[in-house]
Amino acid sequence: MNYIKRLLVITICLLNVSCTLSYHNVSNPPQAVDYDDSKDIRVALVLSGAGSKAIAHAGVISALEKHNIPIDLIVGSSAGSLVGLFYADSKDINKVKNLFLNTNRSTFLDHSAAYALVSTLLFNSAAKLDKFEKFLHSNIKAENFEDLQIPLVVTGTNIISGHRVIFNSGPVVPAVLSSSSIPGIFEPVRISDNTLIDGAVASPVPVMQAKKFNPKTIIAVNATSPSDAIDIYTATDLLYRSYVISYFELAKLETSMADIQIVPDLDKYNWLEDFTPEVKEEIFQAGFDATEKLIHDIKLKVYRR
Repeated sequence: MNYIKRLLVITICLLNVSCTLSYHNVSNPPQAVDYDDSKDIRVALVLSGAGSKAIAHAGVISALEKHNIPIDLIVGSSAGSLVGLFYADSKDINKVKNLFLNTNRSTFLDHSAAYALVSTLLFNSAAKLDKFEKFLHSNIKAENFEDLQIPLVVTGTNIISGHRVIFNSGPVVPAVLSSSSIPGIFEPVRISDNTLIDGAVASPVPVMQAKKFNPKTIIAVNATSPSDAIDIYTATDLLYRSYVISYFELAKLETSMADIQIVPDLDKYNWLEDFTPEVKEEIFQAGFDATEKLIHDIKLKVYRR
């Protein structure tokens, strides 16, 4: 039996070595352009990575809309860039909410996230982004950042240099794809000579990127959470828990640099789950409620500057 196990491990390793990592290539790349200081940015809204909990960001925006808080710039990382794109394109938060309520994992993936992860580990074959790309194009009007109703900045991670990158000009869909390309689930994105993955790897709550545009007030939404502690039985459990803790601690540090910090109570929700519409409604409400609790402070910050 031990011989068979060793043979299986060797076979898996050989398969992994023999398979080449695939990429999503972009022929018409987005760009980063310098801040135009003639524009008055009163409020920059920073939206964190969130995975399946992304609809919490829609709840935050809904509460800000209710109290007429202006949003002059959106800076998004990973799932935050996705919500930011849909809202910046339509400026209709009810449309964004309904889109997320009626979207499930099959919209982006042909298989489960677990299947994609195993496929990546064994065969260097992460999920293609073509389905995700079609979904984005079919649900927005804008082709370029310049076509959006609200200025949007999208963050990514250069996996070779380790640097944070931003996009705010040119084709918007490739930028959001790169920012949402979760390593191990989606294939990396090649833009020009850069290999990009999930923006939340280097910057889960991109407050520093927002500061480059000199907004008067930065509202940061941290929809990450360490989730409930799990029992550690395997080395995989240990590695996963270590990653979650590092990610969450970095998110807290970045969030602390904002003028207003909105942290919805999302600990009981796992970012990899494919939630039902009923649970998504709960997560939306958590974002809305967290914002309502801070609305007095938000108004003081925004209107006293």
